[in-house]
Amino acid sequence: MKHQPATALPWRTSPARPAEVQQASGIFTIGLMGMDGATNAAYIAHAANAYPRLVDRMKDLLSAAD
Repeated sequence: MKHQPATALPWRTSPARPAEVQQASGIFTIGLMGMDGATNAAYIAHAANAYPRLVDRMKDLLSAAD
């Protein structure tokens, strides 16, 4: 089974709009509201970009367990 992100990476935030998360192509932008919008946006971008490493590490662990 192949695992890959549902959207193209990387996702990023912008200093000019820290409460927005934007896909690399610029097609998708998510605006986050509230006091923690910028923090949440940074977390979302970090988690999305870490997905490929997470999958690779899980594969390594599963193959080591065999």
